[in-house]
Amino acid sequence: MGTVVLHAGRPKTGSSSIQLWIQNQERWLRRQGVVPAVAHWQGPDGRCVTPYRSGPVTSINFVRSYRERGQPRAMVQRLVADLDRLASEGATVVVSAENLSGLLTKLQPQISECFGSLGRRHRVRIAYYVRPQHSAIEAAWCQWGFRLRDRTPSEFVQRAAREYRYLETVERCRAAMPDVDFVVRPFRSDLLVDGNVVSDFTTTLLSLPAAPGRDGYWANPGLPMEAANLLHHLPDDLIPIIDHGDLGVLKRHLVHWKPADSDETRRARAALTRFCREEFEPDNLKLIRAEGWETDHFVPVPVPEDEVQGGAGGDLTALDTLWAPTASPGERELVYLLLKDLLQHDELRRADARRPSRRAIHGVKTLLRRRIGSDAYHKLARHRKRP
Repeated sequence: MGTVVLHAGRPKTGSSSIQLWIQNQERWLRRQGVVPAVAHWQGPDGRCVTPYRSGPVTSINFVRSYRERGQPRAMVQRLVADLDRLASEGATVVVSAENLSGLLTKLQPQISECFGSLGRRHRVRIAYYVRPQHSAIEAAWCQWGFRLRDRTPSEFVQRAAREYRYLETVERCRAAMPDVDFVVRPFRSDLLVDGNVVSDFTTTLLSLPAAPGRDGYWANPGLPMEAANLLHHLPDDLIPIIDHGDLGVLKRHLVHWKPADSDETRRARAALTRFCREEFEPDNLKLIRAEGWETDHFVPVPVPEDEVQGGAGGDLTALDTLWAPTASPGERELVYLLLKDLLQHDELRRADARRPSRRAIHGVKTLLRRRIGSDAYHKLARHRKRP
C-alpha cells in the first residue's frame, strides 16, 4: 500500500511554485521515498502516468486532453490504473495539475468512482488550495481574464464567481469520495505553514518538515493590474500576439515594475471586496469552522466607502470604468508600438534558441543540473561569470 498525492491547484494559488520546487528537488524527494510523476495521454495502449524525468512536472496537458476528448471514462480508468501500479511499490506518488480543480468543481461520477476505488487500495490525498475570492478573481483577471475582450470586467467577475464556491466543492467531493482524504488549504500567507505555499505543501501533504530550499520559490506571478487593464484594450493587430504568444515574456520585462495603487485601483478593489464579502463569506465562515483555521474571516471587511474617493459600493458595473486604462491615447499608442517590437524580438530569440546547436547545449546543461543538483549548478554558473 502506498500514497497518492494529487495536487489539484486551484489556479493562482502557488501551483507553479510548488511544481518548480518539485522539479529542482526531484533527486532529494526520491531519497525520501517520494516519486514525482507526470500524467500524459498517449492513447489507450500507452502508459498514462510515468515517473518525472525532465521538463515541466505539471500534468496540465493530460487534463486538457481529457476535456478535448469529451471526458471519456477510459482516460480516468487508465490514469487510476497507472497510479495504482506506481503506488503499489510503497512509495508516495505526487501528480500536480492545477486545472484538475476545474473537474472537482463539476465533479462527475466517473471521477469520484475511480478515485474512490483507488482510495480503498491506497492512501489518496487531494490538495485543494483556495484563495480569498476577492484576491483570486483579481488575480484571474490579471492572468487571463483581460484577454476576453468580448466581456466587460463586470461580466467577467459575474461569470468567474460561479467557480469560487469553495464550500460546495469541498462538501460535494468529500461526500462522493469518502475514502479519499480531501485536504483543503487556505492560500493566505498568515494561514500557510511558514507563510509560504511550498512549505505548506511539503509539510501538510508530504509530511516532510525538513524539506530543503522551500523558501525561495515564487513562480508565475500575475501582471500588474494597470498592465492587464491596458492589454484588455489592445488594437486588433496585437491581439494574436498576446493570445497565442508567451505571456511570460511580458512578465519577465514587468517583474520589477511596482506601480503605486491609483485611486481607481483602490476603488475597484473596494467594490470587488464588497461583492465577494456579500457573495461568499457566509459559506467561507462555515469552511473556516469546519477546517479549524485560525482566523475569523476569509474575505476581509471592505474599505468603508467614505475612505475611498467616489466609493463604488457593491455595484460591479463600476469595474467597467475603474478597470479601464487611464493612459492617454498617445501614451497607449507608444506602449503598443514598444510591446509589438518587444514580442517580435523575443520570438526571433526563441527561434534562434530552437536551432539544433542551441538545443544540444541546453540538453547538456539540463543533464548537468540534474546530476549535480540545482544549488551546485547555480554556484558553478556564478563562478563562470566572474571576471
